[in-house]
Amino acid sequence: MAVRGNSTSGSGLDHAIDVRRVVDASRSATVVVDLDGTVIFASAAVETLFGITAREANGASIVEWLHPDDVERAINSLAANQTHIGIRYFPMVFRIRHVDGHFVEVDVLISNLLTDPVVRGVVLCIRSAQDRTQYIEPVRALAAGADHATVLRLIALGVGRGGHSQRPAFIAADRDVDSRRFLAVHAVRADDRLVKLIVSYLDSVTAAESFGSATEPLRSVASAELPNDLAKHVTQLGCAGLRSGAIAVGGEIVALLVSVEPAETWQDGSWTPSTTDHWLQLLDLACVAFERHASQTRLVHAATHDSLTGIANRGHFFERLARLARRSAIAVMYLDLDHFKDVNDQFGHARGDDVLTEVARRLRLTVRPGDLIGRLGGDEFAVAITDAGRDVVAELAQRLLDAVSAPMPKRFRVDRVTASIGFAIVGRGANIDELVHRADTAMLLVKRSGRRNIVGEG
Repeated sequence: MAVRGNSTSGSGLDHAIDVRRVVDASRSATVVVDLDGTVIFASAAVETLFGITAREANGASIVEWLHPDDVERAINSLAANQTHIGIRYFPMVFRIRHVDGHFVEVDVLISNLLTDPVVRGVVLCIRSAQDRTQYIEPVRALAAGADHATVLRLIALGVGRGGHSQRPAFIAADRDVDSRRFLAVHAVRADDRLVKLIVSYLDSVTAAESFGSATEPLRSVASAELPNDLAKHVTQLGCAGLRSGAIAVGGEIVALLVSVEPAETWQDGSWTPSTTDHWLQLLDLACVAFERHASQTRLVHAATHDSLTGIANRGHFFERLARLARRSAIAVMYLDLDHFKDVNDQFGHARGDDVLTEVARRLRLTVRPGDLIGRLGGDEFAVAITDAGRDVVAELAQRLLDAVSAPMPKRFRVDRVTASIGFAIVGRGANIDELVHRADTAMLLVKRSGRRNIVGEG
């Protein structure tokens, strides 16, 4: 079949278009059926999608290709075309059996051309669901509340889907404020060597300047601009360079989306237009993912941490303490400020809050990495450490006591506060309520003695 039309090139020459060649060149399959679902025309793409040739498709019943659960819906859709002539429908989702037995999920756009004198059928434009999963899968994961790393990996997987060959892709996230380095890199379709080279490049100053900005998110980096080892590996993969997109939230770059680009998408150092929109949509999804993650992080922190001091609240302290106690021997130090009521009475509760915040800060600076610290209520704090003998616990308790009792900042107008500490040590699997009670009881012994001191048992 051919059509003739006027040239728009300005030459004034007419030209003929072979429609069959046009539809056969499409990634989407064009299938024309009658109202019974019998195929009267199929384009070459049916072979790519379903494993059968266009010749084999002709005369077959498309209903027989469908997943059993989709048959009724398809029949109803075809029946609707008997009375709704000329309606163009939104895409519907079906599962069609591949020749090897598995089902392929497809989007189907239906156009009614039954009254057309040439076509005389219902036109089905069928495309693989893979051509939309770069967006659908991350959106579904976001809606389902999937963890942040899963969503990021799905966004990285989306690079290359929907039009071009699959290529290695990365999302670099968890940017350190001080070093500006990305602490986590989620990689897909990449070998270990490539991952190491990309991570090394991301850590370099050059990369930080090359990968885009909040105002100009999209960049291309040719192989010639890359470090020698990375450029060599990229070339060995048959690729021309890197493509990057900066993911910005609130004007700050929080992550980078990076891919290794095949030569066919690279045109004189810039991207082909068809993939630019694709990337911008993925970057928008990534921004939503990071904004959601930040909101969830704030909510979780608010629910598990003391709003005044920022350390673990009572509930979160006991939850984490239970996890620690299941794995190892554990010690708890119970710390209570001495005569703290006098601070509130003399200087006011606002100054008392300042003192509590300063005490929590000093405790954080004194404990070791991995130690657990929490505010149990009022002026009572607790610290938990694992796998430590009595001498180590007593030494840390003394350092905590010294830190708390050091002079307060002059602006507080409170010279200093003192504290009493009691501790208890138990083996793995102990009852944590009993453990904290024993530490509290030891602390009360200090209070009753009238001395600033430490009492330990266990």
